[in-house]
Formats: sequence, C-alpha cells, structure tokens
Amino acid sequence: MDECARASPCGESDCVRLQPWIPTSFALSESLSVKTADPQASAAGMAQTDRLCPLEVAAIRDALAAHLSDHLELPLEESRLTVDHLIRTEQCGKHDHGLIRVHYLITSQKFGPYAYRAAPELEQPVAGRLHLDGSGYLGYPILDRFVRRGCQIANERGLCVGTTRGVYPSGALLDWAHQAVAQNVGVIMTASSPPRVAAPTGSTPIVGTNPICIGLPHTPHPFVADSSTSEINHGQLLLARASDQSLPQHAAVDSAGQPTTDPHQVDPTKGLGALLPVGGSHKSFALAVAVELLSSLGGGQPGSSNLADCGVFCVFLGEDLTQTARQSASRWLTELDDSGTRIPGWHSHRHAEAQRKQGVVRIRPDTHRMIQPWLSHS
Repeated sequence: MDECARASPCGESDCVRLQPWIPTSFALSESLSVKTADPQASAAGMAQTDRLCPLEVAAIRDALAAHLSDHLELPLEESRLTVDHLIRTEQCGKHDHGLIRVHYLITSQKFGPYAYRAAPELEQPVAGRLHLDGSGYLGYPILDRFVRRGCQIANERGLCVGTTRGVYPSGALLDWAHQAVAQNVGVIMTASSPPRVAAPTGSTPIVGTNPICIGLPHTPHPFVADSSTSEINHGQLLLARASDQSLPQHAAVDSAGQPTTDPHQVDPTKGLGALLPVGGSHKSFALAVAVELLSSLGGGQPGSSNLADCGVFCVFLGEDLTQTARQSASRWLTELDDSGTRIPGWHSHRHAEAQRKQGVVRIRPDTHRMIQPWLSHS
C-alpha cells in the first residue's frame, strides 16, 4: 500500500491522477518543458506529486486548528477560520495556496505570536466604504470577516469599496470570490505581497506576485478568474522546493540574474534571485505595478518588504448589479462550456463541490508529509 492509501480513509482506489503542473497565470502555456541538472530529482518530484490523497475533513480540521492556535498563540476561532479557508482552497485544486501553508505558517517564523489577542475591528469611514487595518494580525481570519461584511454592505447599498493595510497573507483570492458569489455579490479584488518579482529585464525584486481576481455569480457555476501577475506564485515555489520539482522555464532568475529552474536557487525575500512576470512581458509587469498601487490605497507603502504595508483592494458589486445580465451571460458561458472551452472557475467549482459532498479534501502526498505532524491531536 502506497503513501496515498495510508493517508486516505477511503483507500488507494480513491487517489486520483493530477494533471501536469503548469503556472497559474494569465497566459497558461499549452505545454511545459521542464529541464533540470538532476533528472533523477525531477523524476522523484513528479512521482511525489502525480497523486492526490483524500482525507476526511472532520478528522483533520480541529487538530490543524488546535496546533495552529498553539504555535501562533492565535485564538482558536481565528485558527478555525484559517484552516477552513485553506481546506476550501485545497478543494478547489489550488494546492499552492492550500494546506501546505500550515507548514509555512508554523515553521517560517514570520507569523505570531499573537498572544491570543482579538482580531482587529472593521471600520466604515464613510457610507459604502470598508477599511481594515490588520495591525500585523494573520490575514486569513480577518479577511474572512472583511469579505462577509463587504458583501452585506454591497447588497444594502449596491456597491462597496474595501481597502486594507497590514493584511498578510491574503490567501487564495478565488476562495474569497467564491464566498462572495454565494451571496450573489461580485468582486474585483487585488492583493499585494512582499517584493518577489523583478521587471522583465531585471533581477531585483520590485513587486509581489500580486494577483487579480474577478468573481461573478452565474449559473450553473460562478465565474471566478484568479491569476497572479507573475509566471509562478510564491506557493508554487514552495511546492517545487518541497517536491524537488523543477520550475518552469523563464519563471525565475538566480542571484546572478541568470535564468534558473532550480527552486532552491530562488528565495527573493532572502535576497536570492527573483520570480518573473507572466511571459516576461512588460504588460503583465504593468498590471503588477497597478495592483501594487491599488492595494496600497489602504495606507501601505508600495514596494515595501514590511508585512505591515501589504494590502488588499476590493470592489464588491451588489446583487442588484450582478443580476442585470446574469441570465444571458450564463447562457453564453454554458454554450462555451458545451463547445469544450474551459470556463475560469467552473472546473474548480465542480471538484470542490464533489469533495464537500463527500466530506473530504484531496491533497498532494508531499503536502501530506509536510503537515503530518499536525494532523492529529497531541
């Protein structure tokens, strides 16, 4: 019995094959040529990541939340909100922002201790506006409340503009979009992060991986497009290191400014190399800079490596607005789906719904190994 079978309450037959790993970006390449100086290491990495292991959510949720609470001195309710976000993200197939982040939160020494203090309060400076000063608090639980309140305001007033400061990590924006569209609210959302991405011809990190997400409620599935403005994001870099898998070509440079596919030669926050914009394009770099500026409207300093300057910008679109063209737009999206076109958000939504009905979350074997110490109560 292999590791997936041991990890799974359902047995080996429930493991599913993964599609080849490709960068989550605006222009996904149709084929990915990955080269490495160590073919055996690359093959080992692929062997570790070509299966998904189903775990029962009820069996791991409380244990993960308890360990997170203990290690970060985070109130248990905030830990549960964090774990719930990571599980939902994992169920959507966004493994780079899923449960592997538990390992990052506990071991990176970048988070906590929070001394079990309460989460910062949301502010409404004027009608139709929402603001959150994270004050260095963990981003996941406070963004959960930020999104829920933004949706309420949007449905009351038709529109809500939200800004934040000192909110990191921002998590997977696609999950926040899914939470919004479940309330018939649309979102246009951006987030900044510490500088990890260089300009197209540069080697010094200038901006974060800076995702853009647009979510709209539609039938039978919501439209959710969530893309970083870098060729790969930070989570994909973490996964590549964990599995000794090579990075895609043209995704990163090393400390000498030379292209590299070795994930261990790239750690921008430690002064080691940089990630690159999607396609090495000035257009995608321009979008990254735009995200940096929008996300700083809450008071953060653009381009700062200080986590207190990281921010999220969001426009919440109320139900009265999102319903205006929903029927015709949903019909168009369905026609595209029937023709074989992959609609952003539909594939992940189907998979997430199937896992939720089964009460499971499917994770990569390398992720399972990394979070294994915290999967049961001590």
